[in-house]
Amino acid sequence: MIDIPSYQKCIQAAALQYKKHPSEMGQIVSEMLSNFEINTSSLKENESLNKRSSFEIDSHKLLPDLFTESTHPLMKSIHDCAQSLCWRPSGFGKLPPEITNHVAVVEIVGPDGMLIDLRLRFGLLLQDPHVIYAKHQHAAEELYFVLSGIASWAVDDDELSKRDEREFIHHAKNQPHQMRTNDQPLLAMWAWLGDIGSESYSI
Repeated sequence: MIDIPSYQKCIQAAALQYKKHPSEMGQIVSEMLSNFEINTSSLKENESLNKRSSFEIDSHKLLPDLFTESTHPLMKSIHDCAQSLCWRPSGFGKLPPEITNHVAVVEIVGPDGMLIDLRLRFGLLLQDPHVIYAKHQHAAEELYFVLSGIASWAVDDDELSKRDEREFIHHAKNQPHQMRTNDQPLLAMWAWLGDIGSESYSI
């Protein structure tokens, strides 16, 4: 069972971070998360989700160090929830093994989340070093915030370019994008808004 106060603090901390992004999406996600309350309705599927074996990649063993080294308040909030996060493979089962085995996500809030909400998806992504998450797209608008790790990102047919910790990366709906890690694992917060169904995800 999750520690409700810790998760509520984590969601509120994420809301404050998304509010700093000037896009309309950033403001909407911030408001939704600010007003999200963990209750009987949002928890109704949580028990079955927590009975699953957590999916882990190599970088999970590095998470304690990432939390210790970071001074960002969001990392403290996430660390307080870390032991109960339900990680799963990224890509809704549509990725090849060379990506699936090295990229993990947890959906904290969303239709398939630990906490149920049908209006958005919000969670975390962890990607091993020296991995290319190949070009993919989805109907949902997406907003990442890099918590730890310097990685290269690209949209459409642009060249990959380095993005630092504490940067936002905003993807429009149906916009192809990819990311490549270098010597460090990537830990990022993400949100989907709009058409958040998994059916549109493609690679």
